[in-house]
Order: sequence, then structure tokens, then C-alpha cells
Amino acid sequence: MRRWTRPLLCLCFALGGSAAQGADPVKYNVNFAPSGNGTLDGLMKQTSALASLRTKLPPAPFALIGRARADETQFITVLHSLGYDDGRASITIDGMALDDPALLDHLNQLPDASQAKVQVNTQKGPLFTLGQVNINGLPPGFKPRPGIRAGQTANAAPILAASAKLTTDLRNAGYGFATVTPPYAA
Repeated sequence: MRRWTRPLLCLCFALGGSAAQGADPVKYNVNFAPSGNGTLDGLMKQTSALASLRTKLPPAPFALIGRARADETQFITVLHSLGYDDGRASITIDGMALDDPALLDHLNQLPDASQAKVQVNTQKGPLFTLGQVNINGLPPGFKPRPGIRAGQTANAAPILAASAKLTTDLRNAGYGFATVTPPYAA
């Protein structure tokens, strides 16, 4: 058995070609199409792994696609947090959709000197507002200070802050074990 080990290894290398290699990193540029909302545009750039890791850690082709998919999901979270609950984000690489079966081969065949063009597009959709604000389960006679109100834009930050403020107000009023549980909004 032992005397066949070396010839079998040589045969494997001969049939398999060279040793396994990692994919060459892909250089790329990212362009964010303006949405018309400066706050949204800034948050999209700040939360983008594509933008923040572009020069620090060039990815292999499959990793670039994975980064783009992760960013699409992150961008939806950003849109929702600003009240754009029907908003959409889409990313293309060299004009190809992320689910295009030919994208990986295209990226693998890029010449070393070229850069892939990543395009981020956002459709905000309508800006949602709070229709009705109800707080259930308050102690009798307790009047909370208004943190959010009907008609206000459905931004996540004020809603979360109102929850923390209500908890603090309840505890300061003598309800030391008070908690505010999700869902904060429905």
C-alpha cells in the first residue's frame, strides 16, 4: 500500500493540473445613484460593505457577489428605518443582476487591470407615517410624555427612543420593574 502512495499522488497532480488556487481578487468601483434624500444617501454609503471594504480587502468574484447581496439586504433595513417601508434597493455588477448565472464567469474572466462597475440604485417608495399611537398596559393615572404621535414619519430612531423614554418615565414614577416590550409598532 505504501509503495503506491507516491505514484498515486503524482498521477493526481498530473490529471488535476496545478495545485488548487484561490480566485484572483476583483477590483471594483461603487456608484450610488442619488435617491433625492441626502440622509438616505449618506446612510447607504455608511452601511455599505462594498464601499467600506473596497480598498481594504479586495474580494474574490464569488465574495464580491456575496458582499453585494448582503448590502442589498442592509439597504432595505436602512430604507425601513427611515420610513420607506416599500423601498427597494438593487445592485448590478457590470450591468448584470446579482442573480444572473453568467455573472460569476464574467467576473472570473475579467483582466487583471480592469475594474468591475458596481451600481447601487434605490427606489424609496412612499414615506410612511404613524397612523395611530396606542400604549396599552399603563398603570391607572399615569400620563406618559408624548414621544411619538400620529402623523409623524415612521422613522425607527424616534420610535425606539420613545420606548426607552417610556420605560424611564415609568421607573421614575415608582414602577421600578417596568418594561416596554416589542412590538413597538404594528
